[in-house]
Amino acid sequence: MPTPERVTIRLGPALLRRLDAFARLRALTRAEAVRVALLEATMTPVERQRLPDRDEILHLASDKARTIGSVPAMRLVLQELRRDGSEPKRSRSAIDELAARRGRGAGGRRER
Repeated sequence: MPTPERVTIRLGPALLRRLDAFARLRALTRAEAVRVALLEATMTPVERQRLPDRDEILHLASDKARTIGSVPAMRLVLQELRRDGSEPKRSRSAIDELAARRGRGAGGRRER
């Protein structure tokens, strides 16, 4: 298997904020967000037809929230449940509490 190449980019403050928002929304690191954005930008029409739908994305985010305790994934799922009005009251408080607890315990860790 070939060794991956390293690519370095410089971003101004505005673009960096957009990258960070994109990464948070998808529960990704900065590096993962750059890879996803590049893949999406270079997809052919045939590849675009195979993109996951909203339900599949929510299912994947729910799995990430449960399996690794991803706070951004929890927030994404909660946001979508609130938008739909289908969120049970009990689950909201449990997820909010877990997200708050995980956020406090992160120790200020930053994505690179």
